[in-house]
Amino acid sequence: MGALTNKVMAFNSRNWEYNSQLTVDLTDFMSPRIRVDQFNGKVYRILPTNEWISNRIRFLYLGLRNQRLSLPLATFLLNQEIVLEDRIIFFEKKLLINTSFQNCFEVLRDRLKYKKNK
Repeated sequence: MGALTNKVMAFNSRNWEYNSQLTVDLTDFMSPRIRVDQFNGKVYRILPTNEWISNRIRFLYLGLRNQRLSLPLATFLLNQEIVLEDRIIFFEKKLLINTSFQNCFEVLRDRLKYKKNK
């Protein structure tokens, strides 16, 4: 019988290379203390410190690794990356019917122009 290895962690890094952070599980009503191990900005495992933790929090890192959005995507462009100005123009056209939103978009547009000129 061999060692039990986690597929996500297997042969990627060593235990001493992890950056560990102690925190509290907010999804459980008892709020157990947990340790989150990270390497290169990715969560590799979640372990209990003293108490029992649920499987939901123990395997939460799998969802964080596979379903994490780091860039805004537009479904109307077949999940292509879009820039901030395009998003503002798109929402401005969608919400232009409501006059209270017109002011908000003008302020956003002015701030973007100010940052570009800086």
